[in-house]
Amino acid sequence: MCFWVRGTRYALLCINALIFLLRYLLKDDEGLYRKAEGFFQEVFAGKRIAYIVQAVVAEAVYVFAKVYGVPKGEVAGTLLELLSRKGIRIQGGEVTLEALGLYGARHLDFVDCLLCAYGKKFDIASFDRGVMKQLERVEEM
Repeated sequence: MCFWVRGTRYALLCINALIFLLRYLLKDDEGLYRKAEGFFQEVFAGKRIAYIVQAVVAEAVYVFAKVYGVPKGEVAGTLLELLSRKGIRIQGGEVTLEALGLYGARHLDFVDCLLCAYGKKFDIASFDRGVMKQLERVEEM
């Protein structure tokens, strides 16, 4: 479900947004795909702006990788391509995109990649040694 912000071109994708993204990217349900495609075509044409919350990105990563068995690199690449398109705004913007890049390249789950991406701007406290080790690597980049 999308929520249109009154008086604007903005749509906030949150409730059932994962289903919306899945149907658009998987094209596995013709009727739902066409609805999602129509929405995204308006977004890409500049008629609408879609604001996607970070939790939806995290859910999409999880479902593609764990439920559909899509390799991490492919998940990251597909979502990076979609989320970088005209008309798409993402909560956490560059941090979320950075986390997707890390997810495709590192042996970490997406939430840990978010921590690493935020670690470039903020101090991160964690008892997870793997995350702390990756934070050190990211800081060296």
